Amino acid sequence: MLAVTQGADGVWTVNEQGINKAAISYFASKWSAVRYAVRTAKTKRNCQVRVVDPGGQVEASRLYGNSDVTTGDVPPTPRRNY
Repeated sequence: MLAVTQGADGVWTVNEQGINKAAISYFASKWSAVRYAVRTAKTKRNCQVRVVDPGGQVEASRLYGNSDVTTGDVPPTPRRNY
């Protein structure tokens, strides 16, 4: 599960909790944090992304699954020119 939250200092964090690991990533904007969480979730077999407000309530939640991970073939993320 990946939880996207905003700290008291205004910094957005992505908390990744797995069976054998936990990781935290920090971002300046909500968009950057959500984008990272979605990209990470798409590489996993089954992963849920939750956007949590400062009060602890879930604003949004989505479950991602990728059948390609079972074969070991992860499709590359397409690059966009902005």
